[in-house]
Amino acid sequence: MTWECRVKLDRDAWSAILYHHFGTHRLVLDRVAHPKYPQWVTKIRSGKEDSLSATKVAELDSDHTYDLAVVVDGVALRLFIDGALVAEETASEMPVLSTSGITIGAESHPFHGIIDEIRFSNTARYQTSYKPVKRLEADEHTVALFHFDEGSGTTLKDASENGYDVELEGAEWVRLGEDQPIAGNHALSFDGEDDLVLLNTIDHPVTEPITYEATVYYDPPTGKPSQGQILVAPHGSIVVGPQERPLMLLWHALENRAVLSLADSSPLQAKQKYQFAACWDGATYRFFVDGQLVDQAPLKEFPSDKFQRWFAIGGHVSKSNAQGSLCFPGLIDEVRISNISRYDKNYKTLDRFESDEQTLALYHFDEAQGDVLKDSSQNGHDGKIVGARWVRVDDELNVVEGDLSAVESDSWANEREVAEWVIEQGGELRLGTKSGGFTQNLKTHDELPDEPFYVHTVQMPRDKQFNSEQLSRISELSALRTFASYGTHLNNSNISVLGRHPRLYMAHLQENPVTASLVSEAPLFASINSLSLAASRLKSITFPYSIRPQDSLVKQMQAAKPGIRVLWTSNDAGKLVLGVDPVANAVGQLMEKGFRFEGNYLDGSPWSSDVVDPRTADKPISVEKFYFPDGFMMTTEISELMQPIEISAHLIAVEMKQTHLIVDELAEIKVGRFIFQGSDLDDAGLLKLAENGPVSSIDVRETRVTREGIARVKKRRPDLIIVSDWGEFGITAPRE
Repeated sequence: MTWECRVKLDRDAWSAILYHHFGTHRLVLDRVAHPKYPQWVTKIRSGKEDSLSATKVAELDSDHTYDLAVVVDGVALRLFIDGALVAEETASEMPVLSTSGITIGAESHPFHGIIDEIRFSNTARYQTSYKPVKRLEADEHTVALFHFDEGSGTTLKDASENGYDVELEGAEWVRLGEDQPIAGNHALSFDGEDDLVLLNTIDHPVTEPITYEATVYYDPPTGKPSQGQILVAPHGSIVVGPQERPLMLLWHALENRAVLSLADSSPLQAKQKYQFAACWDGATYRFFVDGQLVDQAPLKEFPSDKFQRWFAIGGHVSKSNAQGSLCFPGLIDEVRISNISRYDKNYKTLDRFESDEQTLALYHFDEAQGDVLKDSSQNGHDGKIVGARWVRVDDELNVVEGDLSAVESDSWANEREVAEWVIEQGGELRLGTKSGGFTQNLKTHDELPDEPFYVHTVQMPRDKQFNSEQLSRISELSALRTFASYGTHLNNSNISVLGRHPRLYMAHLQENPVTASLVSEAPLFASINSLSLAASRLKSITFPYSIRPQDSLVKQMQAAKPGIRVLWTSNDAGKLVLGVDPVANAVGQLMEKGFRFEGNYLDGSPWSSDVVDPRTADKPISVEKFYFPDGFMMTTEISELMQPIEISAHLIAVEMKQTHLIVDELAEIKVGRFIFQGSDLDDAGLLKLAENGPVSSIDVRETRVTREGIARVKKRRPDLIIVSDWGEFGITAPRE
């Protein structure tokens, strides 16, 4: 038997994680908070006595997520922590165990924390240390598997085919960090025009067998049958062909003809879920629809020099042009590519593909955010998403939640209602529109656009007082990035309202008269701790002169939110940085690597990295211009160092390499102008940078950006100026 689970405990107490009662025996996995010997314990009890026990004495790290495993075979009880074998006890005779009657948690010793993955197996999976995987998979030895993806309700669903669903009692669903899957089932929505996913790193000889398979939802424009490529491989493509019939098509590009075509006689029905598979075993090509063999033909000699050599999802693409063509209209949820021919007759389809030694790449579409489609096969063939959008779907791939971008599909009307309230109070707004544009600061109802929009920035009016109920309306803005309050009367409850914004990026609280209770450290920390932890993207917070947080409070805040910059407005010295200055530290470390900066001290006087290292300056700085060394090779280390820095004007990265490692971060930074001349920036990177609201100009000369990519971005951001090899694409028509 093997138990596996992923847990994070929020406090060290005696917590029963897993509990199994069978006959007169019990098998448990516990965390025991002994005052001298805190430990992880797994043991088999017979009656009231421990017959076998494996323990590991270790302090609890409440910030760490542990991968735990318990293995019982005929001779030993083993305990694994994060893949390492930490304890093993043997016995001449082991009790006979079953896999029924297992409890998650126990009333006598309640579990305090988060559980994310659990798998129960009827085999001893591990004898020695192993490498844990992020997401457990089902196989023939799996008794039950729980991914905790539901996100709501009282039923925990078994992801194996054994049907051991669990009823929850008292546990609450929570959203994990950005690097964790978002609850629920998700898919990518392809517009049928130019959306696709690039799979540029898969290399499989066309002379070798292959299976490529996908689960899709066909959703053509109303009344307009469409054609498009679902899954493209060097060995052929799965496509929606003429008369909406699904095909496996092997196309001779030079002669512009089909070498082989396998088809289903029945056309696809709009708004229906399908699973397709194409298999070649070296002699015969077979095509399956929903597990049924619909067509096959001999193919013994593969003309390997006449066909494309790359993979893509959702559309055709050439290596010289990342713009999609012949694209699929609909949703795609699961894709697997294998180095064998998996099927030669009818088979039972799977809701979720599994990885094995024959899997080249596996995509579950679980991310629900970002422009990277992650390969779950451990082979590292992550895909680059170009244009396709994340949606939440049910088991039949019907969309149950709209586009997972800034605003949920049913929230546009509410965004307008709250925006009108802010304007009525005398505040100002900056908006992002559903079509992709951004407005300047708006002060009147007449300036609000007619099309749907979301609120990006709120600046509250001066010298007005709001109670918590009124200000709580701000918490209804699901895409709010910046909140500014100058001279507004605030108290603990008012500030805590901001903590409801998971996308909040900056909070300016300046010249704010406050209640006396806010000055005391305990309630102040309660408010700010809530704010800083909930607003995961918050980089800085400014306190007015009337609140000078104590050093101990600042230390707690920066421990709870590493990288946050705490500013205080002093009457005599202006703005001061309290505690650690993450901006000065980051800029200083980047200067050592050849980066240059220009900007101002916070009192308005000019500053340059050529003159002063900010780590030794007597005044805090702000950054306006950020210069990369010419030809710099981007790394994740540099991207992480950049995170605390707010760039207000220009970012210059001439001839940069590996720009894809930084575009996500730059899309979150307030920059007016990007200069990427001579870099390896591509169409996907340009699209991501264009999502940065404040940016007004991007220089993409001598990059991989195509004219088609620019046209696509201009359709979403007509206000954006793009300087390119084809001239300057400004607010009006592009110059030829």
